[in-house]
Amino acid sequence: MKDLWLIAGLGNPGLRYRNTWHNLGFMAADRFASNHGLAIKKNRFQAKTAEASILGKTVLLLKPQTFMNLSGNSILAAATFYHVPPERILVICDDLDLALGQIRLRGKGSAGSHNGLKSIERVIGQHYARLRIGMGPRPDGDLRDVVLDRIPKQAEPVVDEVLKRAVDCMAIWLGEGLEAAQQVHNQK
Repeated sequence: MKDLWLIAGLGNPGLRYRNTWHNLGFMAADRFASNHGLAIKKNRFQAKTAEASILGKTVLLLKPQTFMNLSGNSILAAATFYHVPPERILVICDDLDLALGQIRLRGKGSAGSHNGLKSIERVIGQHYARLRIGMGPRPDGDLRDVVLDRIPKQAEPVVDEVLKRAVDCMAIWLGEGLEAAQQVHNQK
């Protein structure tokens, strides 16, 4: 397929992980899909997927079902099958180092401490776009406990608002490009 764009929201599958911080990527992908009349539910590439024309581009929305730390396997399988170069891949994930309510879009870079991004970096390198959704500040102690905590009720309004901005950022990235999306959303 020519000129397919891949948007992957990271998270962990299963009811146990629903509405946890680590599933902010899944939530953003689902909301983006819903805004375009889609549901991400077809099983392919060790993921839930949906494929459609969005903003004049063929897009594969993908939610890896491999668990966070193996997300790269799913993304590599889809990117290889469709011959998608890294510059047409956007990955959405949570970020402990960004304050709650912030988002940051980068065109390339290090995975930092994020195991899902490390998995992707191992298989496709660092030259893909990533949209990080803040859940910070970073606490002391075991980070696994924090990222797998359910989002508390008092944080839900902020999460709802940041997901709206993340979805808007995804649409600008797809329709107008990385720099346009960064100009709008990295300022806030």
